[in-house]
Amino acid sequence: RRLAAARTVPHHVDGEHQAKVLSQLVAAMAAGDTERVVAMLSPDVVVLSDGGPKRHAARRAVVGRHRASRLLLNLAARTAPSMTFEIIPANDGRALLVRDGGQPLLWMTISCDAAGRVGRVWSQLNPDKLRHLR
Repeated sequence: RRLAAARTVPHHVDGEHQAKVLSQLVAAMAAGDTERVVAMLSPDVVVLSDGGPKRHAARRAVVGRHRASRLLLNLAARTAPSMTFEIIPANDGRALLVRDGGQPLLWMTISCDAAGRVGRVWSQLNPDKLRHLR
């Protein structure tokens, strides 16, 4: 009962708002702006990622704005000049598609809480699951 009471329900936002929040988050990550990234995240944000056997990803959910911001900023610091970033329509919303040398490298989407902060981040790094994006 306590877990059910503590569960946050994702707030549905339209695709345009989701794209705006996602773009702002990516810009803050690219700038290395820790304060801005932390401010954009819900206190109980959860980051989930799927790397599979071919790509490294967090094996467990990363919970909390400080741990999540550290992870996101560390990932952003690993970008290469050959990478491109694009917001694309996905699953009735928007997602960030990162390509390296034209090949899909990462697909990331978010949900927002009622206050408009990022409540969940889902990342797909498994190349077998990104094949359809080529």
